[in-house]
Formats: sequence, C-alpha cells, structure tokens
Amino acid sequence: MRRGSVRRLALVLVVLSGTGWLWAKPFQVMGIGGAGGMYTPMVSPYNPKLMFVSCDMSGSYRSTDGGRHWEMIHHSQMNSSRSCRPAFGPSEVYWTKGGRELRVSTDAGKTWRPVLSGANPWGRDTVSWLAVIPTEPRRVMVGTGSNVYAVEVGNTAAQGKANKVLSGRGPCRGLIYIDEKVYAALGKTVYVSIDRGKTFNPVNAQPGPGEILHLTGGATGNREVLFAAVSN
Repeated sequence: MRRGSVRRLALVLVVLSGTGWLWAKPFQVMGIGGAGGMYTPMVSPYNPKLMFVSCDMSGSYRSTDGGRHWEMIHHSQMNSSRSCRPAFGPSEVYWTKGGRELRVSTDAGKTWRPVLSGANPWGRDTVSWLAVIPTEPRRVMVGTGSNVYAVEVGNTAAQGKANKVLSGRGPCRGLIYIDEKVYAALGKTVYVSIDRGKTFNPVNAQPGPGEILHLTGGATGNREVLFAAVSN
C-alpha cells in the first residue's frame, strides 16, 4: 500500500473513532420487522394480551403479553397471512396461510392445523375476511373475491365443511358477527343473516351508491351500529 493511502486510511480511522463509531454498542433488534410494511393487526376480544400482525415479507407474528414481546410464527405453521385479519373464538384463533388455506390454532397461535380437507371450495380466490360465530357447533364465515362461505368446524384436524351462502357483485369488504346476527358487505350491498350465516338478505338501508370499501360495527345495549367506508 502506498504511503499516501496509509495516511488517508489513518485519518479516516481517527475521524471515526472521534465520532464514537468504533466504540458504539453492538446493533440490537428494536422490535419486529422485515424491511417492509406491517398489516392485519388484531387483538383477541377474549384475551387482550394476545395479538397478531403480518408482514409483507411473508412473516406472521404473535404476542402473548400485550405487544411487549413478539415472535415469528414458524413458516410451516403460518405465513403470507396479510390478506385478512385473524378471527377469534373463545378458545381458538382462525387465520389463512398463503391467503387461501383456512387454519386454526388452539394454543394461542403457536401451532396451526388445517380446518378443511382437500381443496378449498373458493379455489384460487383470496380470503379477505373472517368472522367467527362462537356458538356450538362453531361456525366460521369466510369472505372471498365475490362470495361468502360458511364453514362448520370439525373437532379434529381437517374435518370442517364449507358451503357457499352468499354471492354478490363485488369483493367481500366486511364480515361482522353482532348479537346473533351476521353482516356481510359485497360490492355495493350490505347483507344480514339472522340464522347463523345460513341465509342472507339485503339490509333495509344501504350506505351509498359507491363500492363498499370497509364495513365494521358493534352493539350498545339493544342497538346495533354499522359503519361503512364507500368509494365516491
């Protein structure tokens, strides 16, 4: 190495040491991340310390202490789950692996098993919404590109059965279980079911002329309230 190069290298080392770069603490992980965005955050209504979130780098994460610590779910159990939020039953969690395969966990999201046997009835459609009817037998409502399915959950792995219960002119933008009723938004229409998701009818009042982008809601006392975001 030439003398001039040695001098320049020594100068660089002196400058870096003066800024503290050479003596800085080792890099530490500050939280979950994957060089991308975070999606589908959800907190269990049955256990506020149980949380889930997904990453656009295919990782799926869970926290069992209210978000203080996070761990990545093993990719063989759950991955590429950002097409929809997880849905919670009293003692289980439902989510989709790869956006299409419906899976269930009974150990707070550590391990997951398939709900259905064979091919998914929605084929290559991506699941966009999930809702759980917590009565027995358990029923999971699944919203896809333009349909809603009712899945009767079995007691053992891959024993569930799915039936198409609603088709609309547009993608499913919301599934809500409120006070023994199921509300679904497809295209420009909000539907309601009073028989645990077996049959649906349009609600009397619709939110607007545009496509429904998102539907949510809740109940206070004997009153049910729906909120919808609609395109112009």
